[in-house]
Amino acid sequence: GLGAHGSFAAWSTSGLETMFFTLLVWSATWRFLGERREPARARWVAALLFALATLTRPEGALFAGLAGLCLLFETLRGHAGWRVLFAFGLAYALPVAAHLLWRHSYYGDWLPNTFRAKVPGTWIDHGLTYLGLYEREYHVLAFVPLALLAFLGQRRREAALLAAMLAAYLGYVASVGGDRFEFRFLVVVLPHFTWLVVEGASVLVSRASSLPLRRVLGAVAGAALLAFLGLTWRGYGWQGGAVKGISPIAGVRAYCERRMEEGRFLRASIERGQLPKDLVVCVGGAGAVPYYTRWTTVDRRGLNDAYIARLPLAERGVVAHERDAPRSYLVERRVAAFDFANRLVWTPKLVQGVRARKHDEHPLDIRAVQLGDDYFVFATFIPEAELAALFPGREILRGPK
Repeated sequence: GLGAHGSFAAWSTSGLETMFFTLLVWSATWRFLGERREPARARWVAALLFALATLTRPEGALFAGLAGLCLLFETLRGHAGWRVLFAFGLAYALPVAAHLLWRHSYYGDWLPNTFRAKVPGTWIDHGLTYLGLYEREYHVLAFVPLALLAFLGQRRREAALLAAMLAAYLGYVASVGGDRFEFRFLVVVLPHFTWLVVEGASVLVSRASSLPLRRVLGAVAGAALLAFLGLTWRGYGWQGGAVKGISPIAGVRAYCERRMEEGRFLRASIERGQLPKDLVVCVGGAGAVPYYTRWTTVDRRGLNDAYIARLPLAERGVVAHERDAPRSYLVERRVAAFDFANRLVWTPKLVQGVRARKHDEHPLDIRAVQLGDDYFVFATFIPEAELAALFPGREILRGPK
């Protein structure tokens, strides 16, 4: 089921932490359930896996908390000892607390800067749009009745915990507004939902009281699972552009490939001496360009900048990409090259279409340096003499005001 799922397969090859987080959450959850079934197992392994998940993404604490509540409930009912609960809590709390104390002492904050930059508050309307778009592509609601049948089987306790984690996490995703990049945020609970669907199909067959009925229900369950596989595979074919700022896989991939090509081109230009080795640049899509150029980089959305990440928002925009570096700060940081259009390498045809632009209500000082057949196009916030010193012997073209 997971192998056929378009989004799960697509994000398995991404460079983000998505699949590592998913692996840790699912491994921790399954280990936790195994420890409940076999009391002789070491009871701290699941807690340690939950701790690693929390250190990977803060949302890991949500899954750990639900597992802890489950264990507390069993302890109160006498199904587990207090020593087991204490061992679980200690194994989870020690690494997480140690990291939090180090983070606060070093960065002065309990949360990662990226979380500050990307989650300015709740945005339930957009979060529901995000979940609705997933339903439009994958039609998961049709399989909820099958998933609910898992509560009637022998593994109903496992089903209850997985369903609780699934519901709580979906509530969290809805509250923060979802994500910019396709269904990346939902990948982490796809194993939970897939397990519930498959278990529900198994329960449907096992509840039959006679062989003829078992055959009929087996055919129904088989058809349902084939439909589940077919729809999860079909969902990968999201056609069209972004919907309310949410991009399909094709759009994300095309953008990443263009930025990688751009970064490699700029690196080659640096090595040929056409561009400076030391430059302060400000970009939006920050991954590839800083990686290849090794330029000092200000992320205009605040991912690596505590000041920008804490700026107040006047209004909501593209989810998780709403903050922007103010002009005064770019001047203060002496940004020599501002990537105002999410594109630094322009073809002659594109250069002909450059128009005057503003940033933070101020006109941009647009410049260009020719690199063979193409151009390095940027806005600058440093004085003319300082800019000329960065590009000695090269003509710096002025763009429109």
